[in-house]
Amino acid sequence: MQLLLLVPFLISFYYIWRGSARSAFLNAFLPVLLLIPGSYVWRLPHLPPVNYMVMTLLPIAAALPFYLRWWQPRRIDLWIALFAVCFGISESRNTNVATGSIIFFDSCVSVIIPYLCGRLLIEQWMMRTAVLKRIVILISIAGVIGLSEFPLKVNIFRMITQRLFHGTREVVGWTTQERWGFGRVSGPYGHAILAGVVFGIAVVMLVYLRRTEPWWQRRMIANFLPVRMRNVLMVALAVALFCTISRGPWIGAIVSLVIALLGTRKYLDKRSVWVLILLVVAGYALKTYIAYASSGQYDLTQDNPNQTAQYRAQLWTVYGPIVRAGGLWGFGVTAFPRVGGFDSIDNEYLSILVTQGYIGLTLFVLMLLESLLTLYKSLSTMTTYEDRFFTFTLGGILLGLMLTMATVFIDEQPKPLLFILFGWIQALRPARVPSPAMIQAAQPRFGFRRVWT
Repeated sequence: MQLLLLVPFLISFYYIWRGSARSAFLNAFLPVLLLIPGSYVWRLPHLPPVNYMVMTLLPIAAALPFYLRWWQPRRIDLWIALFAVCFGISESRNTNVATGSIIFFDSCVSVIIPYLCGRLLIEQWMMRTAVLKRIVILISIAGVIGLSEFPLKVNIFRMITQRLFHGTREVVGWTTQERWGFGRVSGPYGHAILAGVVFGIAVVMLVYLRRTEPWWQRRMIANFLPVRMRNVLMVALAVALFCTISRGPWIGAIVSLVIALLGTRKYLDKRSVWVLILLVVAGYALKTYIAYASSGQYDLTQDNPNQTAQYRAQLWTVYGPIVRAGGLWGFGVTAFPRVGGFDSIDNEYLSILVTQGYIGLTLFVLMLLESLLTLYKSLSTMTTYEDRFFTFTLGGILLGLMLTMATVFIDEQPKPLLFILFGWIQALRPARVPSPAMIQAAQPRFGFRRVWT
């Protein structure tokens, strides 16, 4: 069954052969990323392990250099390149060069190539709406199928892939977690927390589409059913997000929606004041809750919301000595020491500190700040309603993720999605103004002219 890995590769290669990395990104990469679990890999001798996402990205990566003619260098390009290199250096220093090379390859396909796709294949080609539609529909399909995990406590994606992809190796043994007597929906995204992050992103994107695209306003789910597709998708995503039973992604999704909806207002003075008040109140409430949760000791024998909050609050205390010992480069992804009872580092910032040290966290924070600065500067060029709303939508998603990452780790599908978002932000431009890429593509390759003799 390892030969199934060739199917997404061949589909992606077909679109590249037809001369369109954009179609490969839209029709091959996004479906594989959002519908197939990423934890199954195939390891060939003397080669890095590959999964279905990697096989889909390889043809796209080969075609991306042809799009670099429209590249405009930014500071964040350096931060992202160094961040990927930091993975390999940290791992090589603590294990060996061979393992460091494998980790560096993994960082290239999960960090650099998704960033380049977001930077080069969307805004310049006026594919904003097409990409948003595809992401929302695919995540909605994953959410609807995954809802069976809530009452049955069985992940249908995992059950199918274990049989279908027999012969490939599952690098992370994900299992269905229970809370409140139900299974936490994780879909194809490995863990319920990661699924909550993905569903939250899709909800915010759908809100933008509902308000700006006529197709979503009149499209029915079927000719004989007077139910609009936008309402069905919104219900499906909201229910799937709730069934993850993950408070961090819930809070992040709410913050993202509040910020995104600011873009629907022409004048933001009063609304901005209220949002700032809301964020201050939410921040104070979160601080109070963490202080309350930290008042007790985490008990391994219990699984309830208060215990998981205590777990996250104590992570900084138990891993503090490890962070200081790791220094500038950290301990690497595979070799970092784990504290008994605290094996999972449910905090992306702390996880980067442990694995990539102070250098890795500094680069990651620089990427976040650079993206926020780019969005702020873009507002001066966004004059239409849809452009302004989309700028706030991307900003809301990014700020929601920044908040969520304080309570969850980022792995599997959310990781490449985050770096697609980084690239998308850097390429942001008015939607109805043709880019140089579009103008050049519209011109005939050969032409005739009249010559007088």
